[in-house]
Amino acid sequence: MWVVFGIAVSNETVNITARFPYISECDTYEPQSCIFCQLCNICAVLIGLFASEFRHIDCHQLTVQNQGLSETQSMGS
Repeated sequence: MWVVFGIAVSNETVNITARFPYISECDTYEPQSCIFCQLCNICAVLIGLFASEFRHIDCHQLTVQNQGLSETQSMGS
């Protein structure tokens, strides 16, 4: 996000002497808007990858626990 702000200040699309701009003002024009969108896309993909990996780990642990439980039940019968 600070990259987008830096580009907006260097391109003089926002005036930081008047007041501090919102992020929506900083990413209104190109190339800031393109970089902001790509940063959002990259973050969304990374969050999806991490979430799917943790879900995979949880499912694997549950499968291992269930297999161990079924083995102990069959031994007790």
